[in-house]
Amino acid sequence: MTAWGHLPNAAHIDQVLFQLNNQADDSEAAWSAASNPVRWAARREAVLVVSNSSREASKSSAWSYARDAVTVASWSASRDAILALIAYDHAGQYMTMTPGQAQVWGTLRGDIAYTLLRPYLRIRAQVLVDIN
Repeated sequence: MTAWGHLPNAAHIDQVLFQLNNQADDSEAAWSAASNPVRWAARREAVLVVSNSSREASKSSAWSYARDAVTVASWSASRDAILALIAYDHAGQYMTMTPGQAQVWGTLRGDIAYTLLRPYLRIRAQVLVDIN
C-alpha cells in the first residue's frame, strides 16, 4: 500500500502519477498556468493545510515518486494536482468532470483545489486529444 492509499483521493493520485510517468511531451499551456501567481498563492495555502494535518507523509511520498518526471511543466502540474488531492478531499470531483465542467464549477466556487488542478487537467485533456 502506498503512503497515500488511505486517502479519499488515492485513486486520483495514482492516476496523476501514472499519466506523469507515461507522458513524453511538455505542455506550453500547462507551463503558463504553472507560473500563475494565483496558483502560487493556492499552493502555499494547500501546503499549510497539509503541513497542519496527518497528510504530510502522504504528500512527501507522492511528490518523491513524481519527481522522476520528464519535464518541468509536467512535474509542476502533477505536483500541484497531488497537493490538491491530498489537501482537499473534494478535489477528486474535478477529476471526473470534463475540462469545461471543471472550469465552470471551480471558477464559480473560487476553489483553491481547482486552481491547483487546472494545469494538470489541461495536460490530461491534451493527451486525450492527441490519442484520439
